[in-house]
Amino acid sequence: MNSKKLKIFLYLPLIIFFIANFFYYPPPAKAAQTCSWTYLNWGAFNTRKSCNGTSAQYSVEAVGGDSDCAAQSKPPPSGLAPDPNGWGCCCKPDTPSPLNTTMPYIKIPDVNLQINIPGLNLTKGSAITCTEKAGIKTCNIPWISEYIAGIYKYAIGIVGILAAVVLMVGGVLWIIAGGSATMIGEAKSWIGASLTGLVIALCSYLILYQVNPALTVFQPLKVAQVKKETIIATGACKWATGANCFRTLGYGWEEGTECKEDKGENTLCCCLPCKPGIACEACNNCIPTSNSTIDCKETPCLINSDLTSKLLVVKNQDSSWRVTEGWPPTVTHLDDCHKKGTCVDINFINKTEDPDAVAKLYKIFVNAGLRAVYEHKDCIEYRRRGVNCNIYPTTTAPSFHVE
Repeated sequence: MNSKKLKIFLYLPLIIFFIANFFYYPPPAKAAQTCSWTYLNWGAFNTRKSCNGTSAQYSVEAVGGDSDCAAQSKPPPSGLAPDPNGWGCCCKPDTPSPLNTTMPYIKIPDVNLQINIPGLNLTKGSAITCTEKAGIKTCNIPWISEYIAGIYKYAIGIVGILAAVVLMVGGVLWIIAGGSATMIGEAKSWIGASLTGLVIALCSYLILYQVNPALTVFQPLKVAQVKKETIIATGACKWATGANCFRTLGYGWEEGTECKEDKGENTLCCCLPCKPGIACEACNNCIPTSNSTIDCKETPCLINSDLTSKLLVVKNQDSSWRVTEGWPPTVTHLDDCHKKGTCVDINFINKTEDPDAVAKLYKIFVNAGLRAVYEHKDCIEYRRRGVNCNIYPTTTAPSFHVE
C-alpha cells in the first residue's frame, strides 16, 4: 500500500467519526414524572383509549411504555375493570411546589442582544422557572450558558468554512504545480493543515468530555432571592423594672422581647416602636398627638411637648395642615431631630403646592416661634414670597420641616 492510500485510509475514518460527533447531540433529559397503571378499556364498546382520553389525573402517555410502571404491580380484574389486558401505563408530570404568594413577585425581563448570533435563541424571561425551598425563591437563569454554547457552535461553523477554504487553496496549488515537487509539497502542507485544524476543532468537545463530562454541560445560573432580615435599631430595647414600660420609661416605650444585654434583676423588656432598619432614640419629653387636637398621618405619633404647644397655636390660626412625619420616624432623615421627636414634617391636608398658601402658613409658623423649611423640588416661586425653601436628597414629597 503506497503512502497516499495509507493517508486516505487513516484520515477517512477520523473525519467520519468527528463529523458524526459534531452532529450528535445527547438526547434531552427525561422530564420528571410519576406513572401509574390506568384502565384504558372503557366506554360503550369497551374500546381502548389513550391516556389523554381518560378522566384520570394520569393523562400523559408514558415515554417508556409499560416499562415505566414496571415497579408497580398491575391491579387485578374487577367489576369496573374486567379485562386484565385493559390496563396501560399513564403518567403525570411532576410539578414543583407552588410558590408562596406572600413572597415578592419577580418579573424576569427578556434579553435582546445588540449583535445577534445566528442560531442563538435565548430563553424568554417568562419561561424561566423559579422554585421555592425553605422560604427562599431560586430562579435558574440560563442566558450565560446559552450564550457560550451559541458562540461555540457559531465558531465551529466558521472553523469549518476556513478549513474548506484552506483545503481548496491546497487543491488549487496542487493543480497548478505542473509536477513540481516543491509546489506539490506546499499543496500537501495546506491540505494537511486544513484537515488537522478541522479535526482539532471537532475534537474539542470530545476532549472536554473525556476530561470531565460536566465541562460540556452548561448549567444555568441559580440566583436566589435575598432573605429578608428584620433589623432592630441599636438601643431600641432595654431592661427595666415596674408595672409597665410606659409608667417606668415614659411615652413611646412598649413591652417587647428583643432585649440583648444581661437583664440582671430587671424583669421588664421595654422597646421603642422603631421601624425596621430606621434608627430612633427615646422620644425627648414627648406626648401622643391623640392627647391634643393635632392631626397625624401615622400611628403611633408622638411629638415633643414644647413643639406640640407651639403647633397648637398654629392650629388655632390655620387648620389646613396635618403632621405627616412625627415620632417614630418612618424613613431615614438627614436631621437627627426626627430620631428624638423634636421636629416634624407637615403638609397640607389637600396636598396643595400653591405658593400663596405655602407663604401664608410659613409666616404663621415663624410668628409662633418655630423654625420652618419648605422642602420642594423647585423653590423659585416660594423664595420670591419670603419662604425659606430648600430641597434635600431624602425629600419624597413637598412638605414643611418644622422644629
